[in-house]
Amino acid sequence: MRRLAALLLVALLALARPAAAESITIGLLKIPASGPIFIAKERGYFAAEGLDPHLVYFETGVPLSVGVVSGDLDFGAGALIAAFYNLASKGELRIIGALSREMPGFEGQGYIVGIRAYAAGFAALKDFPGHSVAVTQLAGRPITRSGASPRNTASISPACASS
Repeated sequence: MRRLAALLLVALLALARPAAAESITIGLLKIPASGPIFIAKERGYFAAEGLDPHLVYFETGVPLSVGVVSGDLDFGAGALIAAFYNLASKGELRIIGALSREMPGFEGQGYIVGIRAYAAGFAALKDFPGHSVAVTQLAGRPITRSGASPRNTASISPACASS
């Protein structure tokens, strides 16, 4: 009888395999705000929850939002842009958590200018109108609060935006 029990135990252990991690696809932008996702993957936090994340990078938030709606992505981590609001208003997207937030003294976005522009007086967000700015999309409260708009600010979408 003991021998039969031992054989059954060995057979059960041989059949028992660790459960395969559930594969998930996450769309995101290569920006500092996505840092927690990179860290969670590298430190094994997803794996500890039984998830195998595949990260898909986008240059702008529009295709990211569309990817979630189409089912090509399980999750998206990106900016709250017009495309997001348009799809959300149709019931296609929902916010389930915050990626980042800005607080006084801890800004999540960097606005940089060349040394010549700075020396010429371009030293604050209020100075955007009348200048060229390299962006993937002209949006965002800090820039638009400064008075910049597509009417008075030339928008350049650089080839290196995804780097």
